[in-house]
Amino acid sequence: MDDQLVSTPGDRLTQLLRTAQKNIVHVRSFMRVMGIGLKAAGSEIYPAMEDSMREILAPHVPEPMLKMATETAVETRLSDAAEAAEAAILLFGHSVLDSATADLCEIIADVAPELWEDALRDRKVSLKDLKECGSYSATLRSLLRSHLSEVERKSLTDRIRLITQKCFDGGQPLPVFESMWGGDFKLDLKRIAGMDQRRHDLIHRAEFSKGSAGFEDDLEYCELTVTYLVKIIGTRFQIPVGDGEYGPGVEKLTVKRAGSG
Repeated sequence: MDDQLVSTPGDRLTQLLRTAQKNIVHVRSFMRVMGIGLKAAGSEIYPAMEDSMREILAPHVPEPMLKMATETAVETRLSDAAEAAEAAILLFGHSVLDSATADLCEIIADVAPELWEDALRDRKVSLKDLKECGSYSATLRSLLRSHLSEVERKSLTDRIRLITQKCFDGGQPLPVFESMWGGDFKLDLKRIAGMDQRRHDLIHRAEFSKGSAGFEDDLEYCELTVTYLVKIIGTRFQIPVGDGEYGPGVEKLTVKRAGSG
């Protein structure tokens, strides 16, 4: 996020939300294009696949069985392509949420640096640094910049947990929201951890999930999680948040009840 162009906390929260929504729309467009492409691809690759099957199997296999083998091979290719597309969608959706949480931690640090004092109280500060900073407040912000670099390397779930801790004191239950599309939204760190693990497996092990049902729901959940985090930060620190990139912003979620254990 370019802080030189977006200065106030409200502007930064609004821009972050709009960027996340825009990127999710791009991913959904990719999903639609891939769906259309996969439907058309079958007829396009069938002739070449039939020729390959004919070279491998003919003349030892009857024509009906050759046709069946060709259809099976085409279906396998399309299934593999669909799995690769679903993997890409998961990575895209995860990256939107991952990037947003890092920026949101920075915004909280800017508007409420005092909330980070406990994490920094044992940090050593040289006399040189203290003299250059000139005050306790400036020293705290200097330490915070270094600390946020460490926070950015934490896991996604750790960063989200940190954000909620800054927004809800005393370990009170997290609020439950209702989505404008219907249904409740509640922050589910186990679900996010599962998505994070699948992302890790994709990147480091190239493990595609066979029949990974629910990837579209996961994409929507990533978007709503960003909206949720922006909303609770805006509420906690009284930061106004503008409209989203395509209509409603944080209004996509309304509080249903104050908290749920």
